[in-house]
Amino acid sequence: MDRKHPRLRQEHLARYAGHLIGLSSGPRGEVERACAPGAGQALAAARHYAELLGPGNFYLELQHHCQAPERAAPRYRLRALAEELGLPVVATNDVHYVTPTTRRCRTRCSASAGISLDDRPPGRKPNAEFYLKSAAQMRALSRTSPRH
Repeated sequence: MDRKHPRLRQEHLARYAGHLIGLSSGPRGEVERACAPGAGQALAAARHYAELLGPGNFYLELQHHCQAPERAAPRYRLRALAEELGLPVVATNDVHYVTPTTRRCRTRCSASAGISLDDRPPGRKPNAEFYLKSAAQMRALSRTSPRH
């Protein structure tokens, strides 16, 4: 288990499901990973969480971090999945720094700690889009996210 990213056991989720609202998670989450070509389990995974959490309590999460074009494909499939299952979607954004200008501070702090951001795998490198966006910015991004 990856200790940096908390996980919730299915039996605990089932136990407290009546009191939760769930998001499908981003690119490393079960539903979006299942949207990868050949995975074919996205529908079953999304349906499982929607049924477990109850009507209106499970959202498919759309993230848009100006990633490589191949990262857009799962967002297309998530939108289609949402329509097929009648699930709501929510636009989210990982936040690694408060403003675009504070990214330089994070980069300098990483360098002083001996951590090179360039050594991270391509999908794990924070780009200039991992800052705290306003509601208006998030609405604009969700309008530009793929619809089908």
